[in-house]
Amino acid sequence: MSTGRNEPCPCGSGRKYKKCCLNTAPDPINYMKQKLDRFHDRVVGELLRHAAKTFDPEAIDEAAAEFLCWPDEEDAAEMDLADHETLFYPWFLFKWRIDPDDGECVLAGPRGLSVVQSYLQTHGRKLDPVERESLEACANAPLSFFEVVELTPGHSVTLRDLLLDRDLRVHDKSASATLHQGGVVFGSVVEAGGIALFGALSEIAFKPTARLGILSLRDRMSMGCGGQITAETLEEYDLEIRALYHDLFIAHTTMPALCNTDGEKLSLHSLRYTISTPQKVFDALKGLTNDFVTEEEMLEQAEFDHAGHLCKVKIPWLKAGNPKNGGMENTVHGHLFINDAAMTCEVNSAERAARLRTIIAKSLTAGDAVYQTTVIQSAAAMMR
Repeated sequence: MSTGRNEPCPCGSGRKYKKCCLNTAPDPINYMKQKLDRFHDRVVGELLRHAAKTFDPEAIDEAAAEFLCWPDEEDAAEMDLADHETLFYPWFLFKWRIDPDDGECVLAGPRGLSVVQSYLQTHGRKLDPVERESLEACANAPLSFFEVVELTPGHSVTLRDLLLDRDLRVHDKSASATLHQGGVVFGSVVEAGGIALFGALSEIAFKPTARLGILSLRDRMSMGCGGQITAETLEEYDLEIRALYHDLFIAHTTMPALCNTDGEKLSLHSLRYTISTPQKVFDALKGLTNDFVTEEEMLEQAEFDHAGHLCKVKIPWLKAGNPKNGGMENTVHGHLFINDAAMTCEVNSAERAARLRTIIAKSLTAGDAVYQTTVIQSAAAMMR
């Protein structure tokens, strides 16, 4: 069927055919990509409005919890739906549905139908064949992990589907400029109109080491389905696939545990004491230097009042040797700052704080050093 000169251009630009593509010979792949991109930009808004009219207002919250694999309170603190919006909304519109067999679910809306399936029932006749094919392809495209095999900057990306073990050439200018060969991405690939496009794509790319967990999942899937993994298999394992993605995302974005030389979790502990006299406390605790710093060296940096009495002095807490660097003769475990009637002790782990409190309690009477409080700062806060 030919397009009339004054009809809307089939490329989806919104212009008349005679003022758009009539006298040009566009590349058929770019032509189809532009058409589908414009259609998807428009239809996503229509699908969201359809979902708001057709499904319970709480449907999107229920879908979000399911997409995140129903995290408990501890896991939920590490998860933010905003980090996954480029995956969640396609999944919500094309995959999520109210379970028809869930007798406890009180959500209103069509049972067993995704948003796009419900939309196609009521609006499908308004779509041209390519648009309908595109939506049906989105509904059928499973989430999977893809290794970036080759890049054609400004044009396309060649991917290896690590779960279905097949290669795909995806036409995406932005992805071809930002992805890196060997990286692993999570999402879906939609094949419609003779081309392949991203239906959903994770915000981050994982390192090649992510393949180990992915291939392990593929082996389990293969055993569970008799050896032949298909798109339908991926749909059946959708929960396990999403759970692996979230595990990889948390591992990729979480700061590694920082430890001190004793292997203890790093956190700044500031112990606060009131003391009787600086001199008495100094005499009791100066041995914490283990002779790596002499009394004379500490007093050279100290401050005294007009009568010659000690006011301020710093005592380094030193231990012989260094577990992580054999070439160092000692390890700094902390510092004690004596300032008139107060003493502040700074160490970098909860374990060292506990050990130092024990040392102080054994070295001084209760009235000479009265513990007040401990201020704790995390490793992340220390680095800011």
